Amino acid sequence: MQFVEKYNSVILGLALGIVTVTIGYGVVSIIFEGLVSAGIMDEAYGAGFEKRNRTIWLMSICCNAIGIQLFNKRKLFPTQRGIAIFTVLAAAVWVFYYKDSLFFIEG
Repeated sequence: MQFVEKYNSVILGLALGIVTVTIGYGVVSIIFEGLVSAGIMDEAYGAGFEKRNRTIWLMSICCNAIGIQLFNKRKLFPTQRGIAIFTVLAAAVWVFYYKDSLFFIEG
């Protein structure tokens, strides 16, 4: 446990947030592709692809909730804070990137 407490920092949390989102994106993409190949979901084209991609990114960002909860239980608050900071920043980037389709802004 001393090893974990030694490296308990916001920087570690930011790095874990990035890694979790990246792995989460891959896992959620594989699940979606599996559902498509099983015939449970239709393949996405055009506007449907944008919606699916938007959903995959959102679900991968939400995977950080697992890390936040784990570090909260272990009372490693600086690492938890780093993950939370990255999650909020990633969510803000997600909203900014998809604002046109989210808020129906024309022009």
